[in-house]
Amino acid sequence: MKLTLDLFLYLMEKEYAVVRPEGVDGARPVERVRPWVSGDTPPGELPLVPGRAEGCPRDAVRIASRDCPREAPLPGEIWLSAPESSYEEAVFRAVEICGDFLQLNSTVTELALSKRDLRGAMAAMGGYLGCSMSIVDSGYMVAEYLPHENEDPLREARTGSTAQGRRMDAGEIENLYLTDHSFDETFVQQGIREFQRFDYPRYKGRCLYYNFFLRGRYTGRLVINIREDIYADCLLPLLEDYGRLICECFCSRNDHSLSRAATAVHRYLLDYALDGRSDAPQAAASFWEIGWRVNDSYRAICLSGRGYARSETTLAYLCTLLEDAFPACTAACREQTIYCLHNRTRETGDSFSGALAVFLRENLLQAGLSCVYGSLEESGAYFREAAAALRIGERANDGLWLHYFHDHTLSYVLDAARAEVPEEDLYCPALKKLLAFDRTYSDLSLADTLYAYLACHFNATRAADMLFIHRTTFLYRMEKLRQLVKLDLEDFDALTSLMLSFALWRRRSP
Repeated sequence: MKLTLDLFLYLMEKEYAVVRPEGVDGARPVERVRPWVSGDTPPGELPLVPGRAEGCPRDAVRIASRDCPREAPLPGEIWLSAPESSYEEAVFRAVEICGDFLQLNSTVTELALSKRDLRGAMAAMGGYLGCSMSIVDSGYMVAEYLPHENEDPLREARTGSTAQGRRMDAGEIENLYLTDHSFDETFVQQGIREFQRFDYPRYKGRCLYYNFFLRGRYTGRLVINIREDIYADCLLPLLEDYGRLICECFCSRNDHSLSRAATAVHRYLLDYALDGRSDAPQAAASFWEIGWRVNDSYRAICLSGRGYARSETTLAYLCTLLEDAFPACTAACREQTIYCLHNRTRETGDSFSGALAVFLRENLLQAGLSCVYGSLEESGAYFREAAAALRIGERANDGLWLHYFHDHTLSYVLDAARAEVPEEDLYCPALKKLLAFDRTYSDLSLADTLYAYLACHFNATRAADMLFIHRTTFLYRMEKLRQLVKLDLEDFDALTSLMLSFALWRRRSP
């Protein structure tokens, strides 16, 4: 948190009248306030000048005890009127205000980052600004609530629950959506933002919030209720920096429990990937703890490494890198394979596939990706899809980083069929007869002739070119072929059986 010129003047305006024309850099940091003496002003220092002093810098603050030095300030010049105080008293008060802020900054930082005292850090800032603060987690549970005396008239009229440890009920949550129909969008926005304003007979104020994200997912928010007469735009940068401190403190307190949940998630992930089954209720509970739901949209991914990326130690390290790079993924490794579950519902990036391809290339990995599915309990079958996509993809084109199962479904079907029965028993009778004929009369190659005819969509000229023979020779072979086997290429089932037989034959082992 830093003290800017705008914020300093806001604090001074509570006791003095300030005249500030255009051309003043309000974002200028103020590290020290001091009486003015002739000479250069170091960066970060703000000199306080007597009202009628000559030769002072333009970016100083003139303190006029009785009257202003001119009818209007010059560009960049600030007047501070203190009719009931002497110059020395005003300087002393300005130095005190600056020192109080620096002390506040030190106290809040120590409480939030060193002592992890969330409540103490909230109390320090709430008391300094005169506003109430609360923290609501992702389940609408009020984790912390620190009221301020300024908020007393609002307690009975609040939109949401304020009691610490109490979950907002359905009616209170519904009121949030009635107030703002785009309330869902506030869960993906970062930075300090205004949600709504309060306008009651004894209270006018604003509700500001700062969202907390842990490992890429929304985990809670800091809510600040501040009176309208206290609020000023110059407070937003201060509250932005303060929100970051509170977010780090809040997330660090929850990180240990999330780490335990992540360990359980990795265990169930390997159960799904290796055994195809898991204890569904316990698995769902563990995934729930990291913010994943059973009916989210998922994709299973299997990754294998090349070179140095084959060792188990390296793969375990790559799992960590993968989860850091893609918060919507969880990954675990076993036996030189990384098993990764991608929650597409929680994905916030624009191009997951493109970013994943870059990650794979930089880390010498290849990945097989399953089809998208909509239930966590089905993960076992889809990890088998991902493993098959990786295996078939590496065999088909080892130069690609990503292999999608839907690009290799035919190869998968053929491989599964070959694993069940002898390959030649899957050939249709026509192909079996042609192969037997070619073993006796190899110069005709009738099986290759028919394959070329099918591959060229029944175009004799293109098929002849494919075989590097004359069209007349091709037609002679086709006539010989028709005499040998009965072909009905108009029959869909017969044509499908023939083409699948050729697909198997063309993929036969050398």
